[in-house]
Amino acid sequence: MHGRDPVRPGDYALVIFGNSIYPAIVGDIGPNDKVGEASLRIAKEINTLSTPYNRPVSDLKVTYLIFPGTADTPFGPPDLEKLQARCETLVQEIGGASVQLHHWENIIPPSPTPSTVSSPSATPSGMQSPSPGVSAAPSVSPSQTFAFPIATPAATSPTNSSLTPTKSPAATRSPSKKRKP
Repeated sequence: MHGRDPVRPGDYALVIFGNSIYPAIVGDIGPNDKVGEASLRIAKEINTLSTPYNRPVSDLKVTYLIFPGTADTPFGPPDLEKLQARCETLVQEIGGASVQLHHWENIIPPSPTPSTVSSPSATPSGMQSPSPGVSAAPSVSPSQTFAFPIATPAATSPTNSSLTPTKSPAATRSPSKKRKP
């Protein structure tokens, strides 16, 4: 942070583990005596069992290569294709790599495009019907797919109220045992 070429948020970086090179952007810095923490998305690429409480690697087997002074201004949302191209260029400037950089897949769904309606709809409850020959797409919120698309139990299992227990197992006593007063 205080060196001749300090690292700044937004600088391009590479996270190297084994035979994989992950393009990245510096998200934060400090403290001065510690280096190395990657996003949960990179952690999951390294080890699928990673969680915020379970690090992907405990040994010193991960290398962080940061390119100081490479941050784009003004800052904006990450552009995965730009990240890929810029990191590939930076790797070539330092002599290249023997393996290809990991290519991040965009898993965040695009924002829906607003539609304009010039006349009131005859559809009940104000719902818009799709155009003829076009099927309506299910609504997916970014929170359902952000970073790691995981099916939620509510979304994968049908609701059945008949499965609700009518008697608590903890409240059932064995008839052979009697309580002493």
